[in-house]
Order: sequence, then structure tokens, then C-alpha cells
Amino acid sequence: MLAECIASVAAQTRPPLEHLICVDYERAGVVATTNRLCGFARGDRILPIADDDLLLPECLEKLEGGGPPDAIVYSEMRVEGEWWPPVGPDPQTLPSTALIPTELWHRLGGYRVTQRPEDQDFWQRAREAGTRFCYVPDVTWVYRFWGGNISRR
Repeated sequence: MLAECIASVAAQTRPPLEHLICVDYERAGVVATTNRLCGFARGDRILPIADDDLLLPECLEKLEGGGPPDAIVYSEMRVEGEWWPPVGPDPQTLPSTALIPTELWHRLGGYRVTQRPEDQDFWQRAREAGTRFCYVPDVTWVYRFWGGNISRR
């Protein structure tokens, strides 16, 4: 799945400034690994994506055009392997993959390792910090259910 994810990032119509990849050999967990990688990010915005997800070719282009640089921009997703409700414009249903200002990520301290679901905790802290959320109604990425997804736990 990681190879397919990497290929989906490489196929973007608007190439990323950088694509940080880490194989979690130490078994630190997805939260710690995501935080570690985002700590190395040099761009103005980050787009965390798990190795079992895919970006559709216009994902970065659409998300970057979907809101101002200081907003969290999220979109609809296509779900494979299981039924899942649409995301919609309500930030209460925000998915894990969203374009996040790097400065905000660092200011809020990224994901909290002790919180589950870690992304929902981050979105709540971003709301409390007054962050603007912008919704792109297009499907820009694919969430793949395969049996080992964290969202199942």
C-alpha cells in the first residue's frame, strides 16, 4: 500500500514541495511517526496522509485553491472497502487527511500521542485556537478500508 500511496503523491498535477516518508521500524505508532515527519516539513502547509490512503491527481491543486494559507482545507473522500458517510461541510466530520498550515501544526504541538482519535483532538484544538476551516466539495483522496485501519479500533 505504501508504494501505491507514494505513486499517488508523485502523480499530482501540482507537485508537492517535498514528500516526507518514514517506515516505522521502531513501531512508535502512526501518531509519533506523523509528528516526527511534520517536524521536518519546510513548506507553508502540510498534508498528512497514511500509507494506506491515496491522493487523486488534483488533490494538492484543489486543496491549495480551496482556502487561504492560514486555513485548514479539507475535502470529500472516496472510501473503498466499506461504506462510510460523506464528509460534508461541517468541520465536526473532518477526515484525517487535510491541508494544514505548518505554523499551526507546530503551535498546537501536532497530534497528541495519548489522544484517540488523534486527528479529531487536533481539529478541536484548532477550532479552539480560532482556525478557519474550508471545505472543498470535490473528492480529492481515497480512504481504503483493509482490516487494519486505526479507525476500526
